[in-house]
Amino acid sequence: MGLTVSDAVRILLTRTANEGALPIELLSDPAMHDAWFRAKVREALEDVRDDIEDEAVSRGGTTKK
Repeated sequence: MGLTVSDAVRILLTRTANEGALPIELLSDPAMHDAWFRAKVREALEDVRDDIEDEAVSRGGTTKK
């Protein structure tokens, strides 16, 4: 699938940060979690924006989305 564990964790943590809490539906419905996760992976893989260097993120100088 081309997704690392790091990417998967980043996807979940980004959503959690954006929503302010762990998405409860992801904990209660495995099928919903799978559909959500697959959609997020596809979205990440199809993202055509330039990568952001680690140093730029660490400095807080740029953000994605």
